[in-house]
Amino acid sequence: MDVKIIRTNHKRRGHVSGFIFEVRKHTLILLMFLLLFAGLLCGNFAVSGSESIFDSIGELFSSHITSLNRQTFLKSFFYNAVVNVGLVLLNFIFGLCAIGFPVSLVSVFGKGLSIGALSSYMYSSFSLKGFGYCMLVVYPVQIIACLLLLKTGQESFSMSLSLLRILTERQQSNMLQTDIHKYLIRFIAIIIINLILSVFSALMNIYVTKFFNF
Repeated sequence: MDVKIIRTNHKRRGHVSGFIFEVRKHTLILLMFLLLFAGLLCGNFAVSGSESIFDSIGELFSSHITSLNRQTFLKSFFYNAVVNVGLVLLNFIFGLCAIGFPVSLVSVFGKGLSIGALSSYMYSSFSLKGFGYCMLVVYPVQIIACLLLLKTGQESFSMSLSLLRILTERQQSNMLQTDIHKYLIRFIAIIIINLILSVFSALMNIYVTKFFNF
């Protein structure tokens, strides 16, 4: 009887510890999602509440539209790839730094801030046409880009904390080389997906934006 009780308690502890591990595993991605959402709200409020920021966004958007009229597909692809892959590489580099983990949080918040600011400007300036532009050109690309950035930030944050833990505890991790190898492979995969996404974004910019006649 006592043996059965011990086994039952052991199984319960195993289930509880497994549940706690899953909660901790998803806490980081939840935190980053909240930061992304906070960035969207802050970008929206910043543009709607400040005339100078509104005018600045308007100038940037006008310059973007003007440059699109002279851009080739390759040039548009290059600009999109620099932005998308640049954020990935930034997180990759700081993920290999023991104190670089805050960068992943800042990059996620900044992404949300830029999308929120652009959305607010488009809705305020062009109403239904701005809404259509966001739905057809901006959001399809940015939703995938945000998901990739969340994954990138999660990997970067976790790797940076692992390195910090090793340094502060002055312990050598036998799994460190394997972890870095997996880290590198994941980032290469994310970069490849971002390049494919940049192709789609360039196509949308060149062939779809012109129909809105901004």
